[in-house]
This record gives sequence, C-alpha cells and structure tokens, in this order.
Amino acid sequence: MAEKQKYEIVLVFSPKAGEKPVEVVAEQFKKFGWKDGKMEHLGVKPLAYPIADQNKGDFWMFKAEGKEDINFSEINLYLNRNTDIIRYLVLKN
Repeated sequence: MAEKQKYEIVLVFSPKAGEKPVEVVAEQFKKFGWKDGKMEHLGVKPLAYPIADQNKGDFWMFKAEGKEDINFSEINLYLNRNTDIIRYLVLKN
C-alpha cells in the first residue's frame, strides 16, 4: 500500500482579495487529488519588501495529503496564473 504524501502550502494573498479566492484555491487543491486538509489563516502581515505594489500580505497555510506525488508543474502553473496570490511556497513533509 502506498504511503500518503503530506504537503504544506503557504500562500500570500493580496489583502484586497478577501475570502473568496481562498475558497477557490481550496477547491482547486481538491481537484488536484488532495484530501480536504486543514486551512489556517495566519493573518495580514507586513511584507519585508513590496511585492506587486503591495506592502502587506494575507497569509494562509494549507495542510493537505494525497495518495501520490503532485504534479508540481501543474500546481505552479495554477498558482502563478492566480492574480490574487502574490507569493507561495509548497513543502513536502
């Protein structure tokens, strides 16, 4: 039996984006085959340097698991195209 793969995804949203983009991203993660994981709001924090003319970011952490490795090129493409996300980091546990 294959071991489940665990991931932590930290996303920095534009503070102007609101709650809707967070829900959309969570639904997209399910489409990638990840189980419904834990979502944790880390708060709006100042950025060390401006990113996309933003001085603050809305930080969220998603903890997810799946039966197999994710296709990083597919997830990178999705996260790069989402204009509400100003930075992200995907960690495999």
